[in-house]
Amino acid sequence: MNIDKSQLNIIKSFTSPPPLVVTVLSSCCLLFGFKESWDDAKKLLLGDMKFLEKLIDFDVTKVPEKRF
Repeated sequence: MNIDKSQLNIIKSFTSPPPLVVTVLSSCCLLFGFKESWDDAKKLLLGDMKFLEKLIDFDVTKVPEKRF
């Protein structure tokens, strides 16, 4: 499934997102080393214009074990 920037804007507009959205973005926060919260996900992930590019280029082999 593909996601584009307009869809990210829709997700960002949620006041109370669906549980699966929270789960996915909490996981992304964990991988990027951010606090796992909806507010941080909106600000630090969805607010980043290069979020999709960073996610695509993310090197999963470089995640420190302490994040698991």
